[in-house]
Amino acid sequence: KANGIRTIVYMNCHILGPSLKEHFGDWCIRQKDNSQKLLYSTYPACCLNSGWRDYFFSCIESLAEFDLEGLFFDGPAYNDCRCPDCQKKYLAETGKTMAESTDEEIHAFTLRSVLAFKQELRKKVKSVNPAWNMYFNEGLFSGLHTSAEMSAHLETDDLVGIEGGFFFYCEPRKLPYWRCSVFA
Repeated sequence: KANGIRTIVYMNCHILGPSLKEHFGDWCIRQKDNSQKLLYSTYPACCLNSGWRDYFFSCIESLAEFDLEGLFFDGPAYNDCRCPDCQKKYLAETGKTMAESTDEEIHAFTLRSVLAFKQELRKKVKSVNPAWNMYFNEGLFSGLHTSAEMSAHLETDDLVGIEGGFFFYCEPRKLPYWRCSVFA
């Protein structure tokens, strides 16, 4: 801080890492066949409607004592989930079961769940420290959202950016210099 360096904390909100192994079965995204959705072929994706949400919000609260500039949220995942928590929430919202629904209806529920999570997380962050900046590392411009939906998602961010590491998913020489700025 004495040198003008400000800290933004990285917080993963898309996978359940190895320290949460005992919760993989309860907090992971469940696919149509009830298998766990793995990201990067390694760890389960976390379900935003499961008990993981309360755990994650408590992690935000635990940072209150620190002098931070903000929080960088990696994710969330946009994968459809059919876990018991999602099935219960879906039934309450729509009045029908996931088994009675189309894949499109379930994906619309996923999109609503992601936005609701981001909006609630913003409220939590600002209740802990209103000065903290926050940013979600996600592909809003990847064709998942209408312009109105993108606007709602952007309202949850204080910063606009993109993970620089995306530049190196391909050989850098084959990518335009402006690749990261286009994503941002």
